[in-house]
Amino acid sequence: MTALALRSADDCTRLIEATYGDPALAAVSVLHTTAVWMDPSGRSLTLRIGPDTPRSPRDRFVLGLARARCDAVLTTGRILRAEPALRHRYLDEAVGDAALAAWRRAAIGRADRPETVILTGGAAVDFRHPIFRDGAPVTLFTGEAAAAALRPSAPPGVRVLGDPAPSARRALEALGGEGKSVCVEAGASSSAALYDAPPRVGELMLSTFLGEALPGALRGPRFEMDRVAAIGMQRVGSGEVREASGPWRFERYRIV
Repeated sequence: MTALALRSADDCTRLIEATYGDPALAAVSVLHTTAVWMDPSGRSLTLRIGPDTPRSPRDRFVLGLARARCDAVLTTGRILRAEPALRHRYLDEAVGDAALAAWRRAAIGRADRPETVILTGGAAVDFRHPIFRDGAPVTLFTGEAAAAALRPSAPPGVRVLGDPAPSARRALEALGGEGKSVCVEAGASSSAALYDAPPRVGELMLSTFLGEALPGALRGPRFEMDRVAAIGMQRVGSGEVREASGPWRFERYRIV
């Protein structure tokens, strides 16, 4: 990312340390990344994506870092419909993207791009979406009937998995059975159940916008921090930075 001047794996390591206070990132099987706004009462509300959403180059780096740490990125059909230009690149700028790719090779020994896994009800999957042309493997995880309907029209190389009761938890079970670590990029309705017992999340990378106000249209569902504590997650890294949009806090929580 140009604003962060990332040109190498070492640059990424230094920024990880500046963000969390420690450059060491342990392996994790399921990683959840999300961005929220803390309202005046202390509630954490997920940020809805739109033209006026507060932006943070550091938050964009955190998202790319989460992707670079894992074998697969789990998202949803709803997110693809809401973000028609979404691509699962590490960073939007080519130089920064290459720097995080180099960090991935050095830190976890992977030169490939993470697989994209899309949890969907199967309705209105638009195979013209750029996610299907991004160069990484793509898997659709959906119901059995929807899978049968989608397979004939799926582009070459797109895997379609049918499940009798598709959910984020079931998708993670399938990917875990394949030995894959997963970065979860899903809305609150899909990700909340991952904190239910038995919890599926091993680490949370949380970005919090600390500005005093946020338009109502950008306020998403509440992110229940009580659930994070209830499953035994503890904060293992944190830092704050002031961006053009306002102050931000970045935290990592793990089950330790």
